[in-house]
Amino acid sequence: MSVASGVTLGNEAKLTLFTVGPFRVIGANGQDLTPKGRKACGLLALLALAPNHRRPRAWLQDKLWSDRGPEQGAGSLRQALYEIRHAFGRMSDCLIADRTMVALDDRYVAIDHRHVAIGEASRRTRTVAPTPADEIELFEGLDIADPEFEDWLRDERQRFAPEERGGAGRDQRHHEPVAGGSPKMQRLQLALKPVVQAASVQDQIIAYSLTDLVAKTMSELGTIDVLDFRSDGAHSQPLVSEHALALQAGVAADPAGTTWRMILADAAEKRVLWATGSRQEGGNLDMGDPGLLREMNQIVDAALSGFLTRPDAGAEQRIATLLCQRGIQQLFKLGRDNMAVADRLFARAFEMEQRGIYLAWRAYLRTYLLAERLTDDRQLASDEALAFMHQALEMEPRNSFVASFSAHVHSIARRSYVAAYELAQRSIQLNRANPMGWACLGIAECHLGKATVGFEHTLFARELAGTTPLRFQVDGLACIAGSMAGDVDGSIWLGEACHALAPTFKPPLRFLSALYLLRGEEQQSEEMIRRLRVLEPEFSYEMLREVSYPAASLRRSKLLERMPSRQI
Repeated sequence: MSVASGVTLGNEAKLTLFTVGPFRVIGANGQDLTPKGRKACGLLALLALAPNHRRPRAWLQDKLWSDRGPEQGAGSLRQALYEIRHAFGRMSDCLIADRTMVALDDRYVAIDHRHVAIGEASRRTRTVAPTPADEIELFEGLDIADPEFEDWLRDERQRFAPEERGGAGRDQRHHEPVAGGSPKMQRLQLALKPVVQAASVQDQIIAYSLTDLVAKTMSELGTIDVLDFRSDGAHSQPLVSEHALALQAGVAADPAGTTWRMILADAAEKRVLWATGSRQEGGNLDMGDPGLLREMNQIVDAALSGFLTRPDAGAEQRIATLLCQRGIQQLFKLGRDNMAVADRLFARAFEMEQRGIYLAWRAYLRTYLLAERLTDDRQLASDEALAFMHQALEMEPRNSFVASFSAHVHSIARRSYVAAYELAQRSIQLNRANPMGWACLGIAECHLGKATVGFEHTLFARELAGTTPLRFQVDGLACIAGSMAGDVDGSIWLGEACHALAPTFKPPLRFLSALYLLRGEEQQSEEMIRRLRVLEPEFSYEMLREVSYPAASLRRSKLLERMPSRQI
């Protein structure tokens, strides 16, 4: 690929898309191949400015049919693709589409960001005088009646300054938001403050390790500028932003044990958001202690919530990290509508900042669509989950949450437990405090014939999760692992704990319906069925045996073979 005069050139361009001024698609012989429909033109506009001229189908649906459900949006997208191919005629092979992605073949498509008169672009005999540069705009007159597309177009027009429309120094294949969003937007900041009362070098090292772990986990979940003020003489350095949170640790060791304490505060308001600490007996602090790791995770959750609930958060609502956090809140409310909103927020976050973690959340969300039976096209949801997962791993291979969500995708979408095991192992090697890494490792081990150790690892994950939003998911996975390990009583406890935190989450109800029956408590089993049928009216015991029903772990656990034959 080469760039000349603002044009992204293919090897032998069959089509040229003109983005500045009225949108036009011009063939190699000068014929106007612009589709007639506005949504079809909008689809091409989205691809023209996309990285590598490709986008996931779900992302395109979000931008053009945000008011429609997933199935309706998918149908509308198929219609727009048909219209584009029809308009392109013999050049229709320049548009590439599979079950998950849509792209322009950049070997044969040129994207021209210069303003060219309509007459010149189509090589007609008549000419139109060029409009002054300060009066033209990107995709002039392209009116798409969808607020998501309008927001995208407004942002692109702001970023696409007139001086960027010509010259040979910019390859527009990479016309995308820079990391951290617009330069005018202040990024979230975590300030690591000097250690409190470190009596020895060893105490200071331990305190550094505590704050390092929190900073690492936060950086995996969002874009956080970590400002290190812990060294001597750094006490007086001013914070770069008034939006920073401050984290401080104190450690005191004696021959009998170690006492530690951490404080998270709002730097501007001098307000404590979270304070925690404890004492470990018997020498130096054990950084692998589940209670310690749980407190680290809860500080991370408090910090991200602190950013989200600041009085000035509305002014920063376009920061990708905050968009993602809002998406997480919507996701864990469960339900089809909430998940549709969450998916759009994750997509916006990725649009603002190209990070794998935002794609990993989109992949993880689709495991809920599959497990909760909230999609009419299970194959499409599975394909999208895998596509997002692979791209996320390519972008952030050393992010423990990307690895753990990818492990979960392999378990749910592919039932590939060796891959899930390897990715879960990678997750905990990168960050031992990641509860999803341990939970996914445990589930994979159960499916690979190591149910006892797998159950132990999910219980360890449960300790790490504490009160964080992932707790109900981890409880549910521990219930599954306990069932596969044959611990009926423990699994009932865990299933009830999961159900208490997420009453509309279906998987624990499926397991509890079988587990109570195995314990001879038919009335309790029938109550679980009654609750499940409120969410899934057609449910019956017989469905648990069906391969298409999302209860593979229950079937693998052999519990169904032990249930009374009159029930199955």
